[in-house]
Amino acid sequence: MSDQPIRISYVFDEDVFLQAHRALWEKRRQEPRSRLFGLLWAAGLPLSTWLMLQYGMVFTFLAVVGGNLVYWIFDWPITRTILRRRFPNMPGANTRFTWEISEEGLRVKGANGEGGLIRWQDVRALQEERDGFLLAQDYNVNQWLPKAAFRSEEDVQAFRALIARKVKTESASAKA
Repeated sequence: MSDQPIRISYVFDEDVFLQAHRALWEKRRQEPRSRLFGLLWAAGLPLSTWLMLQYGMVFTFLAVVGGNLVYWIFDWPITRTILRRRFPNMPGANTRFTWEISEEGLRVKGANGEGGLIRWQDVRALQEERDGFLLAQDYNVNQWLPKAAFRSEEDVQAFRALIARKVKTESASAKA
């Protein structure tokens, strides 16, 4: 990488917000406790079917079917609806953010010029997704860098090379 920092800029609009949360949602769905929760819902189907047929416990069956529908099918649509309602009241909504990525770290500035520096040692993990990069500082503090904000594919490649040297990464292809 050259000495020039990589610069990206984007407007933090609803689409970017939903991209970031979708990536985080997918990452959290892969965690063991989330998988176990889903498997428990699925495992409850045969038991609740047996209870309904044997003892007439229809409500138990309907509750388990409803839980499975919410967990396996409607979880993201419900989450997306909640996020869309929350977005207009968020600080930084529809604000342009500019990032400078260098050997030192990632410097972010908002439209008003305020911002800060995230040093590489403060980055716990960085996961590349289809639409961007999910940068984790800790479990509840994440940053989203959309790929569309990079000026060119060369900048994306330079960023990948930089994070390969600086951060423990979790590749999206390793999940599949």
